[in-house]
Amino acid sequence: VSTEVTTLDATPSTLAASVRGTGAPVTVVHGFAQTRDCLGPLAEVLAARCRLVTPDAPGHGGSSRHAHADLERGAQLLADTGGPGVYVGYSMGGRLCLRTALDRPDVVRALVLIGATAGLGSHEERAERRRADELESVQEVARAVLTTRDLDALLPLVARRARRLTGAE
Repeated sequence: VSTEVTTLDATPSTLAASVRGTGAPVTVVHGFAQTRDCLGPLAEVLAARCRLVTPDAPGHGGSSRHAHADLERGAQLLADTGGPGVYVGYSMGGRLCLRTALDRPDVVRALVLIGATAGLGSHEERAERRRADELESVQEVARAVLTTRDLDALLPLVARRARRLTGAE
């Protein structure tokens, strides 16, 4: 059974999203580096049972205009996109849903977190994660330089990593 899909573009106050199905509203938020399309055929199954809202998280897919939104702003955008209902989040999407539930209990009627945590609690944990991410980024660039024959293709990757490491991104 195929359901009609309504595509919503991102606005200054909402995320890009797809909406399908009828019934109780359920908003499902993807993980890092994914988009609203990652549910694949599962979206049809869910939409047969509810009104399914699948947004692109800030900075992902059609919500690139919100790439610089912090967690609190992202939660506000998510609440304004999904509206009242059940929120389901995977990984990064789970953290976004959790923040939405904390900030907007009037909107989040129930919460399902899959592979998600509240995040790193201390400044030291966050600093260590940043150092590890920076090291991984440098290692990724080094592997690419050593294995590619097309060095011109590497320039965007190197520039992006350099901006991230220096905080210019």
